[in-house]
Amino acid sequence: MRSPAFRRNGGPRYLLDMLARGAYPDVTMALNAIGYQATHHANVASLCNSLISLRSGAIVAIEGFMNSGKSHLAKTLAASLSCGVVHADDFIIPSERVLPYVDRIDFDQLKAALSCSINNSPLLLVEGICLRDLLARAGVFPELYVYVKRIAENGLWHDGFHLEDYEANNCSVASEPGKSDLNYHSQSRPHEKAQIVFHRNLGPEHA
Repeated sequence: MRSPAFRRNGGPRYLLDMLARGAYPDVTMALNAIGYQATHHANVASLCNSLISLRSGAIVAIEGFMNSGKSHLAKTLAASLSCGVVHADDFIIPSERVLPYVDRIDFDQLKAALSCSINNSPLLLVEGICLRDLLARAGVFPELYVYVKRIAENGLWHDGFHLEDYEANNCSVASEPGKSDLNYHSQSRPHEKAQIVFHRNLGPEHA
């Protein structure tokens, strides 16, 4: 959604000019600086309406914290839109070694699955954690990113508190893939860069 600030600052032409002059290191930072806002959805139907207009062959990345509901959302969208879905966790290589999440992915199998799926589906959904790093290594660049936020009954972002504690060194995460997940959020800021944010409301027991 283009905010009033985005329009006042000259819109797309201003953005392109700022990028060309090196005023911002990437598009996301430029959009944030001039007031570009993500589109927010709280139900699957409205999200579907945003995705059906994408070009044929588009890839949509669905990411968020572990257990945020990415897989469930991807499956629900795939059923509603009759499109393909790829789950990053399906390509984890079993290992007794403790490795960062992205280093455990079988990229040859992942790329083969992505290629096959996109050739047989008008739209492809890809879901997983650390997704921007993972897809960049696979040489895949989605049309857009959907970020899933778990929202507690009090209206607050369920995982945001964990991220704040992690960044303030108030908590320790000893195990993978939780450590990779928090480190990725701290460094890549997917919750701030997504074009679409999907709010998954939790029951009172999670508040």
